[in-house]
Amino acid sequence: MGFNVTYGPIPLDYIVSSISIDGNVSYSLTDIAEQGANVAIIKDVHFQYVSVFAKYGTPVVPRKYIGGTSSQYSTTPAFQFLNSERTEETVKETKTHTYNRSDVVFPVLHGSCGDKRICFNVSKGNAEEFWSFYVWEFPLIGTQRGYFYRDHGPYFWLCVGIQSPDILHRSVTEDSRVMALGVSFRDSVTGKAVVEAEQLCTFLTGGELVCTATGEMKAHALRIAASPAVDLHSLSLRDPRCGPSEVTDNLTSFEFAVNTCGTTKEVLGDYVVYENEISNKVTVNDNITRPTLYKVTLLCQYLRTDQRSLELINKHALSPPKPALGQGQLTLSLDIMRDPGYTTPYPKEEFPITKLLRDPLFVEVSVLSDDPGIELFLKDCWGTLGADPSSTLMWPVIKDSCEFKGDKYNTVFHQVKPTRRVQLPGHYKRFDVKMFTFVDMQSKQLLDREIYFHCAVIICDAQALSSDQACSGACIPGKQRRGRGAWPRGVQHGIVSSGGISLQSPADAATSLLDPDTPSWLIIVSVTGLLACLAFMVYAYWRLKLKKRNSNKV
Repeated sequence: MGFNVTYGPIPLDYIVSSISIDGNVSYSLTDIAEQGANVAIIKDVHFQYVSVFAKYGTPVVPRKYIGGTSSQYSTTPAFQFLNSERTEETVKETKTHTYNRSDVVFPVLHGSCGDKRICFNVSKGNAEEFWSFYVWEFPLIGTQRGYFYRDHGPYFWLCVGIQSPDILHRSVTEDSRVMALGVSFRDSVTGKAVVEAEQLCTFLTGGELVCTATGEMKAHALRIAASPAVDLHSLSLRDPRCGPSEVTDNLTSFEFAVNTCGTTKEVLGDYVVYENEISNKVTVNDNITRPTLYKVTLLCQYLRTDQRSLELINKHALSPPKPALGQGQLTLSLDIMRDPGYTTPYPKEEFPITKLLRDPLFVEVSVLSDDPGIELFLKDCWGTLGADPSSTLMWPVIKDSCEFKGDKYNTVFHQVKPTRRVQLPGHYKRFDVKMFTFVDMQSKQLLDREIYFHCAVIICDAQALSSDQACSGACIPGKQRRGRGAWPRGVQHGIVSSGGISLQSPADAATSLLDPDTPSWLIIVSVTGLLACLAFMVYAYWRLKLKKRNSNKV
């Protein structure tokens, strides 16, 4: 449990003035007792002895880390006395005594994710004098890099905001980003890490990655390395010929097409996922590759339509369908209608409109053309958070011309009949869906952004109507459509989008009449209705009382 040092015999008239355990620092009897050592002076008839017990782990006993969980304790004891003439005499051991113990308790690093920060709760262990705490490659020094630090003795808290240069990107999509914070304890002598941890946390996107409808991945302002000494120009995509498009301060940007730079493609259900990776892995020759120190994954996810490649989808994603011979220019329109009779659409200047959750949305898709020989069909329809039809935050409502079966609020199709507004019913398709929104899975909070609806449409001419399966107007599951290479002659296709739709809370709806911007006619109608109800109640009460009085007279 400790070193027990006894010196003697000593003449009875000698007085112990100071004691040293390590042979360098001396303590008075009072001071060494306060440091945890026990001192006893034993006397007999002619002599006296000094006995000191210094426990391992107390400040007076030297301690050295020797690897693993082992410490080495040492002592080179020395005593100072005042003799009978009151001059000092020093006695020092010429040999250093050591003892090895397996008693090292390493620090423990517990990472966690905050709202806009990454945190570590650190238990220091029992040997913090052996090592230093690092954030990535830097010793922890105060809060100059956006840190929140609080020391509680045996443990401490460290939190770093996501805007700090020490929070690095690890994976980026259009809708989210995985950020990392790395910490470690390093040997103060060798600099080698003895305990290290990296905490990954997912946050909503900061706009770092844009997946364009034309098949480009644009990654901007990525923090890949914390140290300014890192050569960011040495970073590349999987194809080492694809380097950064821009390096500014400690931020890196890349721009490339999804079919270049070693980008991989994977089909996952209704999506096509394109992935590439930024790293500093450099191949020296065929057999030697320098180690990868930094790595960031980039992911773009697109909705599949009819098993076609992304390049074909993007070719028509944001443009009207190309006209077939004799058809003239075709223009698509997706309208949200005011009423279930589909008589009046919301005009563009009223968007974004507001709806309550599960309110019916009456959707009308049309092609504007005078050609009676063409007909419009819906291939797929979906809603997205934001105006981008290729956003990964999406929910299908029509799939392969069928109502989507993924939730209990099914899409309802409506027949289109000729009216004064609709001269050619074959140019229109109608359906209604229930208003919905998206929820953040971590916080369970509604994502307060507008919903947009999009439809991938097929337009068929007379020849295709009689020969092509896609122009049959029937619900055809996707598995029956596999194998289509290119669209046949007489079939055109495109994607059309609605205006924005905001989710209105019930509380907002209840108080909307109190809004100063509410039209005066609506307030008048509401007040008039309330007065009419009160008048009817008074009249009914009077009639009931009169009838009872007449009954009593009889």
